[in-house]
Amino acid sequence: PVRGKIRAVFSQSCFEDQLQAVFRELSKSSRDGVDGTLDVEALCNFSQAVRGHLRVHLRPQEPVPLEGVSEEELQWMRNHFTRLFPTDEPLDWEAFRDWAKL
Repeated sequence: PVRGKIRAVFSQSCFEDQLQAVFRELSKSSRDGVDGTLDVEALCNFSQAVRGHLRVHLRPQEPVPLEGVSEEELQWMRNHFTRLFPTDEPLDWEAFRDWAKL
């Protein structure tokens, strides 16, 4: 049931529009010099900015906080970015959209 709810949120056009606006802002600060792509620091900034709560279906009155990104996870992203997103498969909008849903 929870996965279905999450899929419903991700499939809403307003969510897609908001996420695309976030991507555009992040790409402005990206230092890789390629339009329409993000660098590792932009990805780390996004990961650190994700905050909020989930409401579990059976306990809607008890929101569960989202776990923040750890320094270890940020370091992993920095260490593996070029393998995850090589120059011929950069972190463009489509890849970012999929990453954000993780």
